[in-house]
Amino acid sequence: MLTLHVLIEILLKLPPLSLFRLKFVSKSWNALINDPTFISKHLSLSLQQKHIILQGRLVRTNSKQFVHSILKFPLHRSLTSIQDVHFAFDEDRSVSLHDVNFAEDSAHLRMVNHSHGLVCLRGYDDDIFLCNIATRQLRKLPPSIIFQDIIENQPEDVNMRMYLDFGTEGFCYDAKSKDFKVVRVVRPYLIEDYDFYISPRVEIYDLSKDRWREIDASGCETVHHNSLFDMYHEGKFYWWAYNFTFNFEDPTKYMPEIIQTFDISEEVFGQIWYPETMRRKVKSSRQSLEILNGSLVLIDYYGRNEKSFDIWKMEKDEFGAILWLKLLTIGPISKIEYPLLFVSSNELLMECKEGELILYDIKTGEYKELPIKGYQELEGTNSMKATFFVKSLLSVEGGKVINYEF
Repeated sequence: MLTLHVLIEILLKLPPLSLFRLKFVSKSWNALINDPTFISKHLSLSLQQKHIILQGRLVRTNSKQFVHSILKFPLHRSLTSIQDVHFAFDEDRSVSLHDVNFAEDSAHLRMVNHSHGLVCLRGYDDDIFLCNIATRQLRKLPPSIIFQDIIENQPEDVNMRMYLDFGTEGFCYDAKSKDFKVVRVVRPYLIEDYDFYISPRVEIYDLSKDRWREIDASGCETVHHNSLFDMYHEGKFYWWAYNFTFNFEDPTKYMPEIIQTFDISEEVFGQIWYPETMRRKVKSSRQSLEILNGSLVLIDYYGRNEKSFDIWKMEKDEFGAILWLKLLTIGPISKIEYPLLFVSSNELLMECKEGELILYDIKTGEYKELPIKGYQELEGTNSMKATFFVKSLLSVEGGKVINYEF
C-alpha cells in the first residue's frame, strides 16, 4: 500500500484536469487535492513548464476565427503543440467550455489578464468571467454594482441620464490580502454629450467574498483599454490614460497621455509620465508595456513601411521618483508591426503586417516564423495578445477563505 507521502509525490506530477477528476474518487482524495498546501506545491512545480496563452483573430483551415490558444515551449517553426480553447454561449447567454469550435461566441470574450492559472475574461454585455482552462472551470462574476446604482438613480430628465463606458479591467492575486481581485474602471457619460467629462468610478471584486465593492477613485484619470499596453507587475496595474491637467497654453510642456497606475494592495491610483524625449512625438508613435528580465519596459515604436522600436526601462532614484533609461533601439526593420511578449531576455514575440507570428532576437536581429497566422479586422489594428500562462488547480469559485501562499 502506498504511503501518504508517496501518494502525494505521485499526485503532484499529474496534470490539473486529471487531479480535478480524481477528487471524486473518495472524500480523503478530495480533501487532499483541495488542500491549499497541495495546490501551492502543485503550482510551484507547474511553473517549471512554460506556456503562453495567445488570444487573437487567427487563420485556421479554410476559415478565420477568434480563438484562445495555449502554446507550449520551446517555440519553433514546426510548432505542433497548439491547444485551442473554445468557449460557447448557452441560450441564456451564460458561457461554458466546449471541445468543439464556436468561433463566433469566442469573439465575445476578451482576455483581461492571467494570474496563477486563472484567466479573467470580459464577455458579452461587459460581463466578467473567471476561467481555469486546465480544469475546464468557468464562472460568471456578479454584475457591476456601479451599473446597478446608475440605473436605479437615473434623473427624470432624459437628457441628463447617465450611461457607462467600461474603460478597462485588471485581475491579479493580491499577496497582502491573500485574495484574488478584479478591478474595473467605469467611465460614466451623459447621453446628450458623450465627451462631457465625468469623473471615473472604480469597483473591486474580491474572490473570497464573492462580491463587488466601490472604492475611492481619487487620482484616476480617463483610462482606456489597450490590449498591447495593459500590464500588471509587482503589485501594480499599468494602464493607458488621458490626463486632463494638460497645459493648453504650452502644449510642448505636457502631453495628455500618461501611464495610470493602481496599487492593488493599497488600492490607490498614481501617474507616470512618458520619457521626456517621447513627449513631442507620441502622437506619431505607439507604445506597449512589457516585462524584460523582471523589469517593466516601455516600447515606443514608429515608422510606416519600416518600424523602429525604442525600449525604455523604468527605474527609481533614491527618493522613489520614476526614471526612464533607454536600453536600445531595434530597427528600422520592415515586416514587423507589433511587439507582443518577451519570451526570454533576447527573444521578443512579435506580430507582422500580414499577421504572421515571429520570434525576433533583439541582439542578432534574426527572426523565425511560427506556424500561426492572424488577420486584421480593421487596418492598423493588432490581431493578437499574448501572456505567460501556468496550469494550476486553483478554483474559480468564490465566497470562501482562500488562504493560498504564493
